[in-house]
Amino acid sequence: GKSAWGVQGKTTLFDVLTIGGSYVGEERVDGLGGDYRLYGGEMTLRHGKGSSLVAEIARSQSYNMNNFLSEDGGITYLSLNSAAQTSADARANDSNAYLLRATVEVSDFIKSMKAGMLKAQAYFDKKERGFYSGGTILDQGRTRYGGRVDYNPSARHALTLRHDGALALLPQLPGSGNTNLDPLAMREIEQQLTRLGYRYKGSRLRLAGEFAHLY
Repeated sequence: GKSAWGVQGKTTLFDVLTIGGSYVGEERVDGLGGDYRLYGGEMTLRHGKGSSLVAEIARSQSYNMNNFLSEDGGITYLSLNSAAQTSADARANDSNAYLLRATVEVSDFIKSMKAGMLKAQAYFDKKERGFYSGGTILDQGRTRYGGRVDYNPSARHALTLRHDGALALLPQLPGSGNTNLDPLAMREIEQQLTRLGYRYKGSRLRLAGEFAHLY
C-alpha cells in the first residue's frame, strides 16, 4: 500500500466512566483493492468493586489483508476475502461489529450480602459478514451470546449455571470435491449449550461435577 497509520485515545472520568475511540487506515495503490478503514468506539461503566457494563462498536471498509483457507494441508487455497465479498450480504465491504458485556456483583447493590457470594454475567458479540480486523476472518457472520450465574454460599460450596448460544450465517465454501455449491447461498447454523456445575472444597476432599446439555 501507499501508507498506513492509526490513532487511539482513551480517558476515564471520575473513576467510573471510561470512553475511547480508535482509527486505522491504509491507502493502497491501484490493483490492491480499495483503501482499508477501521474505526470504532468503546465505553466502560463501573459500579462498586465488581460490577461493570462494557459496550464496543467497530466498522470496517474493504479488507485488511489477504485471507486464505486450505482444507487439504496446503495444496490448494481458497480466498476467504472472495467468499465474503460474493456472499448474499450487500454490505460485504462495509460492515460492523458489536460487543456488549455486563457483570453484576450483587454485593455492590445489596450491602448485606457478602462479596463474591453471588455474581451474574452476560454478553452479546456480533460480527457482520464483511467485517475485517486482525484475527476475526473466521468470525464473520457469527453472533455469540450467553451468561452465567455463580453462587458461593460458603467457602466450601459453589454452584455455577451457564448458557452459551451461537448463530452463524456462513457461505457455502467450495472444496473437498464439492463443485456444485452456490457461493451466494447462505447456510445458518445454531448451537445452544447449557451447563450446571457444582464444586466442593474441603480440607481433605475436593469434588466437582457438571451436567451439560447441547442442542
